[in-house]
Amino acid sequence: MVATCFDSDSGFQKARNKGLENVLNKDTRCAKYLALFCDLQLKKGLKGRNEEEMGILVGQVVSLFAHLKDKDIFLDFYKRALSKRLLNKLSVSTDAEDMFINKLKVECGQQAIQKLASMFTDMTLSDQLQDEYNKLSHQGSPGGVLHEVRVLQTNAWPEKADEANIVPCEEMLGCIQAFESFYHSKHSGRKLRWVYNMGGVDLSANCFQRKHFLVVSAYQCLALMLFNKQKEVTFREICEATKLPKEECKRQVLSMTVSKHRILLRDGSSKDIEDETKLEVNDQFANEKVKVVVGLIKKEEKALETQVAEAPVERKHVIDAAIVRIMKSRKKLDHNSLLEEVFRQCTLFKPQPSQIKLQVEHLIQREFLKRDAEKRSVYIYLP
Repeated sequence: MVATCFDSDSGFQKARNKGLENVLNKDTRCAKYLALFCDLQLKKGLKGRNEEEMGILVGQVVSLFAHLKDKDIFLDFYKRALSKRLLNKLSVSTDAEDMFINKLKVECGQQAIQKLASMFTDMTLSDQLQDEYNKLSHQGSPGGVLHEVRVLQTNAWPEKADEANIVPCEEMLGCIQAFESFYHSKHSGRKLRWVYNMGGVDLSANCFQRKHFLVVSAYQCLALMLFNKQKEVTFREICEATKLPKEECKRQVLSMTVSKHRILLRDGSSKDIEDETKLEVNDQFANEKVKVVVGLIKKEEKALETQVAEAPVERKHVIDAAIVRIMKSRKKLDHNSLLEEVFRQCTLFKPQPSQIKLQVEHLIQREFLKRDAEKRSVYIYLP
């Protein structure tokens, strides 16, 4: 409308942008929802689109992104969604993913998207590593179990390794030992930590009236494998055998007892699972599909979906780094000038003056800065 009716007048453009930014930056939900919209598009929405159509959509999203005050919140949610798309192979188009990263790089710089770029690098290196692993004598299937491993950098991915010492089943342990032996022969001194909670398993089930392939989480697989040794297992025995945290184990097991995918039967009429609840395989389980995807009960409450996103913890570290960088080059600076410099350097979010003041106090306590003896509002850098 500004272009057609007002000949792209600069005054109208500024007014439009100001109004848009006021709406987008009322709270952090817009940054969160824009990231979730991108995820939906990159999983389904861009399917069948040509390169030009992809470019138009990506351009429109990045144009909105440019007006966001909380760019770091968008990038945080985008990184989490990208992680799931890459690890679960849900991306519609690699070209669209690359296009998006390149546009974000232009908008907010290389440093801001460094971790996103590292995630793509990890996936490429993991593919190469898997190809080499598949050329070994077992052809990537030690003990007849075909498996695929992704080696990820700890600091680049949002997923964290389990704190609990999960006990894998014999078949899984054989795969782990085979891959670790191969990996350490190529990279000495590196340590692999297995993130079981991000793993998935295609399980062949011959215990039903018809053969099925169950697509389950790694945790569910560990629980189901116990039924190969005994017909009936209590919930306590599952927790003890797998070392899964109790609440997480309950969520995983409950997901296999609901009406849609009732793979397991449990005694008692209670909706919850107790320690002594007995579970057994449902011999009468039937599904029209051979491959059955067993969904998980969601952790989060629906209310969390509409709640305002919290600011990332990294913000205070970014402010600290900016203050130290500025003071190191300027040596001596008054409070208001320091505020202006920090505002200019923090491009991914707009820090509050009170937040900057708090971080200055912390840096004074840690002896990075000191106040001028005569003027309290002037700071001096301590080398």
